Amino acid sequence: PPSSSVIVPNTGNNGNKEPEQNKPVDGEAEGMIMPLVSVSVSNDYGFWYNQTLNCYYEHQGMDFVAEAGTQVLAVESGVVESIYKEDILCGTEIVVNHGNGLKSLYRFVNEATGLKVGDSVSKGQVIATVAEANGEEYKDGAHLHFELVKNGVNIDPATELTLEEK
Repeated sequence: PPSSSVIVPNTGNNGNKEPEQNKPVDGEAEGMIMPLVSVSVSNDYGFWYNQTLNCYYEHQGMDFVAEAGTQVLAVESGVVESIYKEDILCGTEIVVNHGNGLKSLYRFVNEATGLKVGDSVSKGQVIATVAEANGEEYKDGAHLHFELVKNGVNIDPATELTLEEK
């Protein structure tokens, strides 16, 4: 090894620049983040038995186990398209439009104080909290029902989210 090399710890302020390929273009990690800080999947996308309704059907999203009051995060930046509360079976449902035909849906939640239709939200912003178990999946306990819709068609959220565990 050359005797003139000096190793300087990177304190973030020593003039050393990180290689450009390691930096996100816009200061954010690429891709969607998880809608909860701690994730445990209870029901996947696809054919599923609903114990509350006592029937099988195509589950259009993923369910994440979470205690009531757990913060729900916007998976990507976008605009709040709707906050739907009119159907007791759905509980409260928030839809965020991310553009390019992509929308995320968060069900069985309580919207964050002051959140309203038309608001711009940032990736990682708290948009809701998980509600007490209610609606058409109440026998599954408190949880977040999360869906992704691309060009009007539900897609498996696992194709866009990075799941550490299933």
